[in-house]
Amino acid sequence: YLREHRQLPQILIAAVVLVAGLLTLLLFLRDRKQWLYLWLAIYLLAEGLTALRVMDVMYYRLHFILLQVYLQFVGACQDISLWLLLLTLFGFSRDRSWRRWTAALGGVYLISVVIDTTTIFFWQHAGLGMQWTDAITTAIYTLTPLYILFIVGFGLARRKQMELWPVAITAFLYGLWNFVVGILGQGPRFTHWTLATKLTGWGLHIGGYTFSALFLLDTLLFLVLLFTVARQQFLERRRQAQVEMEIKSAREVQQVLVPEDVPAIPGFSIASIYKPATELGGDFYQVIPLETGGALVVVGDVSGKGLKAAMVVSLIVGTLRTLADSKPEPGEILRGLNRRLIGRIQGGFATCVVMRIEPDGSAATATAGHFSPLRDGMELPLEGALPLGIVADAKYDQIAFRMQENETLTFYTDGIVEARNGQGELFGFERVREMSRAGSSAVQVAEEASAFGQDDDITVLTLTLLAASEPAVAATVKLTTQIATG
Repeated sequence: YLREHRQLPQILIAAVVLVAGLLTLLLFLRDRKQWLYLWLAIYLLAEGLTALRVMDVMYYRLHFILLQVYLQFVGACQDISLWLLLLTLFGFSRDRSWRRWTAALGGVYLISVVIDTTTIFFWQHAGLGMQWTDAITTAIYTLTPLYILFIVGFGLARRKQMELWPVAITAFLYGLWNFVVGILGQGPRFTHWTLATKLTGWGLHIGGYTFSALFLLDTLLFLVLLFTVARQQFLERRRQAQVEMEIKSAREVQQVLVPEDVPAIPGFSIASIYKPATELGGDFYQVIPLETGGALVVVGDVSGKGLKAAMVVSLIVGTLRTLADSKPEPGEILRGLNRRLIGRIQGGFATCVVMRIEPDGSAATATAGHFSPLRDGMELPLEGALPLGIVADAKYDQIAFRMQENETLTFYTDGIVEARNGQGELFGFERVREMSRAGSSAVQVAEEASAFGQDDDITVLTLTLLAASEPAVAATVKLTTQIATG
């Protein structure tokens, strides 16, 4: 009874640590990208289970051999999860060399524990070889706390952040204490040293309760880790909220750049659909009326996704608006766009196709590495050219042709042909050509490719030259833009 009374605080703390571990595990299960939660959960659960060794039931209800197996495996989980936790906090989890070293040391640690616990079952028949095996494996996991010192030392040298000092100092003291006690604990096997017994027996005695040095270090590390992880997650959430706000603002700008309504262009029916793969897409299109009564139709794709691609799209659209007034020829527009993008998209590029179409159906078009538009299912014979933003002196030749009444031109981006189903099959060019020949609308083409398996931004724009006898109401622009909500 007196023994249980003295150990009551340790049992209560162990219960608190176990509950904290279970709650942290639930947080990881809710958001499985947060590996920090998983490592913390494993550490806390192992720490709580190790701390429960003070209970008499562990000594009197478990056989000595089973108790040793239990303590060694739980202790290995505790140590390895602490390594992974510190690696994540100090930013080493993204470094391949640190991951390899940790995996190698963890594997050696676990193998040594398995071999060491196996020898316990046959210890009564142990010979010299088994004794040497036990000595080597014991030495391995006795030296493992040194890895904590390496992580902390290199971590502070790499990330000199004041908020990491509390966990660094506590983890350093924890690792150093376990290393010293582990080494000295092997002393009685070969010498008559009793220093380890004195160290482990040292502690605070308050009100009849005894708090050992290891218990104090464990409790301090528990509190510091909880505080550090909670603070890191709070800062991460705040940064994520800021990024989401910036993305929302950029998305609002992109919605302005993606036209929903354009002035009516007599003689044409235009329809489009735009479905980004993420919140911010890299596809773009524009329909710009000209003073002649015709229009410029532009469809393109910027390499990459996200905020960077959206900013390049805004640069392209702004430049297009300027060039359309002074240089309405497709080849000249592409050359102007290329000059504007050189050195401004940091190794990226953009593909683009530009077409000038007049009310009588006469048209001119040029491409910069983009797919040729389909004319009732047949590709226009455009010459290949480099994408925008690669070389300053790129040339973009244009072709001229004349549309016939009720002919349809289909513009599309690579998100259509690169749509991939669960078996890895691509949607492909042939399906797009067949749907174009069959007169499928822009929405039908995009929806079928999206249902097939969307991996990239999808944009489809169709332009039909109406018959002269059709009523004027049919000659208005029909432009439908759908923006994915992510």
